[in-house]
Amino acid sequence: MKITFINHASAIIQHKNIRLIMDPWFEGYAFADGWALLSKGDFSSKDFDTVTHIWFSHEHPDHFCPPILQKIPIEVRKKITVLFHKTIDKKVIQFCNKMSFGEVIEIEPDKPFDIGDGLKIICNPYFDGDSWAYFYTNEIGILNLNDCIVRTQEEANEIKQKIGKVDVLMTQFGYANKLGEPTEDYIRRDAALEKLHRIYNQASSIQPTYIIPFASFVFFCHEENFYMNQGQNTVRNAFDFIKKELPCIPVVMYPDQDWNLFDDWDSAIALNKYEKDYAAIKSYPLVTAQKVDIENLKKEALTFSDRLIRKNSTAKHLINSIRPKIFLTDYNSAFEFLGEAGIKQISTLQKNCDVALSSQALSYIFKHEWGGGTFNVNGRFLIPEGGDFYRFNLFIRMGVMNNNGLEYKWSRPGLFERIGSKLKSLISKRNVS
Repeated sequence: MKITFINHASAIIQHKNIRLIMDPWFEGYAFADGWALLSKGDFSSKDFDTVTHIWFSHEHPDHFCPPILQKIPIEVRKKITVLFHKTIDKKVIQFCNKMSFGEVIEIEPDKPFDIGDGLKIICNPYFDGDSWAYFYTNEIGILNLNDCIVRTQEEANEIKQKIGKVDVLMTQFGYANKLGEPTEDYIRRDAALEKLHRIYNQASSIQPTYIIPFASFVFFCHEENFYMNQGQNTVRNAFDFIKKELPCIPVVMYPDQDWNLFDDWDSAIALNKYEKDYAAIKSYPLVTAQKVDIENLKKEALTFSDRLIRKNSTAKHLINSIRPKIFLTDYNSAFEFLGEAGIKQISTLQKNCDVALSSQALSYIFKHEWGGGTFNVNGRFLIPEGGDFYRFNLFIRMGVMNNNGLEYKWSRPGLFERIGSKLKSLISKRNVS
């Protein structure tokens, strides 16, 4: 069996006549121009003519990238089988069917699926729409955790109980969401350290022979989020940590490198190339935001609130009453979101608003159900010290749930619930004292 590293979270597993590519994203930006790839490889959409299967871990654009799939020639798509875990919304499945892939298969949780030539997969959904996959034959087992939030040895052991031996663990090594404000590097450093401890806990339970640091070969590339790179792990950090703290062999691969499993591997070539790529980030031409006309933004706000109310009917009062204050940085002005009434300009300082972001960022959130989730990942916003981010984040949570085929349900607590809550509080205080 051979693994070819493509980029970021994408690699090809080759076993006999099977060539399965995982999460193909190898060009362009992701998360509303917030992420760029750290390195460049030679693999392109033309190279799918040798691919037999595609597996997607989840819908995030650095794993499931429609622009790349659309570039695959249709006659090539018809020969490729797509594998994806079972979901409520079916969006990925429906998209791939419309794209005329040869076969599109939903994998049942906990049930082995025979890919072919003795290669099988167990693919289970995980927290927040993600999934992990265990690829195995009678002799070899590869576990791809990608972005799955597996923090503890207990959580890792739950997965271990569902699969067989693991020769290779592929797992994320860097943080991938908004953390702190521009001057709060310590928050990001702590998060980066936690990522390494997470690898330790995963490996302690799963006990792989090899670990491939994975799914973190990106950087924050926008003028609004470039500060997020301060504190991030490099792949060298991950390599050194694994080598020092674990009885596992770290395998660092650069785009287009091949590794025949169990062969000796020298990570030095890849590490040296990555160090040059990290250094180049300092002079990268950052992406800039384009200003959105206020009248268009007002229309988008009305469409946004209408969609939220239609899909979360019990929360209509909540949507109309929370009224987060939003500071548009490119207009240097504050606005209030009024639910069904859209947005209106108000006289409030940035420090007293609940969120500060560009008009383009707000427009993206208004236009897409997944928009709020995207900006929680790419960090293209600030949280002013005098505001309450929860007020704005509630709408993000609603959109993310709707995007996953779920409804946000809310009800006003009744008399008995309020009395019960008060009693629990009093009992808790008595026990503490």
